[in-house]
Amino acid sequence: MEEEKRKENVIVPETAAGGADVPNEATSSSTQPPAGVNNDSGPQDVRRREEPASLRRLSEAMEGWKIKQAELQRKLMEEFDHMGKDLSQMQHEAANFKSEIDIVKEGLQRRASVEMSHRVRTSVLAIRSKSTEDVPKSKDVPK
Repeated sequence: MEEEKRKENVIVPETAAGGADVPNEATSSSTQPPAGVNNDSGPQDVRRREEPASLRRLSEAMEGWKIKQAELQRKLMEEFDHMGKDLSQMQHEAANFKSEIDIVKEGLQRRASVEMSHRVRTSVLAIRSKSTEDVPKSKDVPK
């Protein structure tokens, strides 16, 4: 029956025992030569088959590296963000500490100023009292 259909220029795929289509020579659209024919390219044909596998492995490795690099960059940026926050907090604390030091310094200066003026005042009063005692009365002064 197949021979009659071939004669009519109708191409029907042959079926295997299990019912699966088996392409015949007329319906085969593959660029590879039929199984019984050797290709002259030899080692070049072997390289063509190996290249896609090696290229695939290379591209998979590069993709893995890109993912790893992106992950590392994300972690690095998170660390920089934390460091920036820590630095900002430290600067804020340093500014607060400096203002507290300035407040204490100002208070100490005021206290020292008050103590100094008190000492000066008592010294001046003591000197005045001594100077009035030391000054001879006009009767005692020789002429």
